[in-house]
Amino acid sequence: MSLANNHICDYFGFKGIEHTIAILDKNNIHHCGAGLNLTEAQKPTIIARNGYRVAVFGSVHEGSFENISRDIATEVSGGVAPLYIEEIITAAEATKQRFYLDLFIFCKIPRRWFKKYG
Repeated sequence: MSLANNHICDYFGFKGIEHTIAILDKNNIHHCGAGLNLTEAQKPTIIARNGYRVAVFGSVHEGSFENISRDIATEVSGGVAPLYIEEIITAAEATKQRFYLDLFIFCKIPRRWFKKYG
């Protein structure tokens, strides 16, 4: 499940993220795209099924949403993972080598979709 969205901090702010992650972890639901700090928010979730290993990343493009910048994770505060292409490429390459991945999935709501359906 990607938690990278423009509403992740709507209820109870960063405590809401902490609560959501705790519930997902308790129920063994894979998640990515938000966390208690930037490092955690940018970390992919790894899913292994039928002999394949898949990494799922999630992030939000700051320019796509008004007022999202206050919900972007930093090294000292929780929030959503920001979309930084260079960092995603670096993380994907490192994750592929570390976990012997077969596939990457990157989750992001494109601005054009949001304007059309949002």
